[in-house]
Amino acid sequence: MARPCSPATADPIDDATWTWMTMSLARALESAPGWLDPESHPPDPEDEECWAGDPREVLAPAGMHQDPAGGFGQGQPYDTADPELGLAALADQAAGPRRGFTGVGDDELMGLIGARSRLSARQSWELLTALAELIRRRPGPYCPLEGPARMPRVWAEGTAAEVSLQLAVTQRAATTLLGAGLGPGGEATPH
Repeated sequence: MARPCSPATADPIDDATWTWMTMSLARALESAPGWLDPESHPPDPEDEECWAGDPREVLAPAGMHQDPAGGFGQGQPYDTADPELGLAALADQAAGPRRGFTGVGDDELMGLIGARSRLSARQSWELLTALAELIRRRPGPYCPLEGPARMPRVWAEGTAAEVSLQLAVTQRAATTLLGAGLGPGGEATPH
């Protein structure tokens, strides 16, 4: 059964203000911002769309194995590579379609497992640093930012609920994550 419509409320923006706002926005969008100029701002080398061709050709040292997981074997360059975007792209490519690992030997598979572990650890670290910044932005009442990390002693009420909703975890898990975001010796606690 359809609900009856509520009575219309007055528009908070009058026609003159609306016209001024839309015209200002249109003028602002007429010319591209300076940062879009490719001559003064070259493309980001970590952006996969900027790569020309196969990432192996861009990142692979000469003489590396050319099989699907070449470079992930013991002692090979990707076996101990830093957990960066390029490594993730290479691991995806090495895993093959539908993650079938076709043509990947046991040695390379162990290297891929290690690479995925490093990439996962990097993602966890990035999540915790973002949570620490959220705590910094949501200090509890009357809690100044203190110490070398510039963190409050207490985070604001509701912060764990926000994190809980965003990450689809319980509030208890969100509180645990917020505590981990402070790192060792962190003093902030839920308010």
